Amino acid sequence: MYNDGNSYSNHNAKPAFARDGYGALVSYPAGVKALVEQVRDAVWATGMRGCGYESCSIEVYGYDEAHSLAVVKIYRAWRKDASWATETEISTVYAMVGITDDGQVFSHPMISSARCNPRLREMEPEAVVRWAESKIFGVPVDRLGTLIQRGDITLVPVCDIPQDATPSPHAIQRATGVRVLTLCDNHDLQVNGEILRHQGSLYVKGMVEVVHAKHARRVLAGEGTFEIVMGIRADSPAWLDPACAI
Repeated sequence: MYNDGNSYSNHNAKPAFARDGYGALVSYPAGVKALVEQVRDAVWATGMRGCGYESCSIEVYGYDEAHSLAVVKIYRAWRKDASWATETEISTVYAMVGITDDGQVFSHPMISSARCNPRLREMEPEAVVRWAESKIFGVPVDRLGTLIQRGDITLVPVCDIPQDATPSPHAIQRATGVRVLTLCDNHDLQVNGEILRHQGSLYVKGMVEVVHAKHARRVLAGEGTFEIVMGIRADSPAWLDPACAI
């Protein structure tokens, strides 16, 4: 990479970030530290339940400070009483965490562990976030920029819908003729066009909006031909509050 017109970067230079023996980042910016503390508070408030003894630690593997996102490992140890003779319950979750537009913490438990990525040690923190997003939405990293995404719901542009796709059951707004399909219990997919299914996949064609049903707020919108993809989510333990997830 060029630094200016006459000099070149040193390809042998050490990266500006450092990782420990397990691949976790040794340090990270103040904004990411604040995010981690908010996540820790949310886990603590959910997990305590007013009984028992527990500890919670969070390791950061990647972050995107500009978008308030981080890829983390959340470790929790719990036992019923203070005695060391009591069996300790230990659980670990790898997750994408962040802050929504209205300031709420969210968590997305991941099936893939960042530590299993063979290139982790050489990856920039932002690249780890992109890698995690590609795993969650099932698209290559170089296609992430084409997605229209909010939380777990994503519009993935496609060239064509399979010819043998069939209409998906949906409601129709009487006044406007817009087709409506409920997603995830709390979001409505509104399409001025077609809603189709093919082998378990959901496709739309036309003007598309996703609206939060409870708050009547538009979450995302687009025009074209899309596959509707819900982010792949690992099982969430009871102490990781599902209410924090978007």
